[in-house]
Amino acid sequence: MTYFPLFLVGVINENFLIRSLHFFNKLLIPKRAFSAKISNFTANFQRLETVYITRREHFNAAHKLWREEWSDEKNEEVFGKCSNKNWHGHNFELFVTVKGEPNPETGFVINLKDLSVIIKELVIEQLDHKNLNLDVPFLTGKLASTENLAIEIWKIIDAPIKLAGGQLCKIKLVETENNYVEYFGGKEPF
Repeated sequence: MTYFPLFLVGVINENFLIRSLHFFNKLLIPKRAFSAKISNFTANFQRLETVYITRREHFNAAHKLWREEWSDEKNEEVFGKCSNKNWHGHNFELFVTVKGEPNPETGFVINLKDLSVIIKELVIEQLDHKNLNLDVPFLTGKLASTENLAIEIWKIIDAPIKLAGGQLCKIKLVETENNYVEYFGGKEPF
């Protein structure tokens, strides 16, 4: 009996599996010897198609990066212009990526109208034209960094997205044209 390396168990594409096994030709077993066993192996698995879909929204908000327990000099040293006592603002872009298998009836991973409503009602309405340090309850007691904001957004929309049939896999929050954060729910990307 031929045993397959465990890392190949999740591979569904038979041709890829054959090529991969043949690549490890140190086994010195002809490619055709695997064909019958691979066909039986892959026939037992339903082919699943995972699709990633992203919705973009935007909001404008002000904040400052400031720690009360630090001196003005320390805040300026660590946070630079972002520690301005009079705040500063950004035109944020929020990208929410959801994955799943397309529904056989609709072809959708998630209805984008539903995803838009989730994002707008639970996130954008809470953040748009607000001061992140003063006006946003879910950031109370947290430094209003883009990193912390991305984590909190994930916490808010993860469950509603599951209820709508998707699986949240990435939050990308663009603060400036040069700076953005990507958050994968505390897991490795995808």
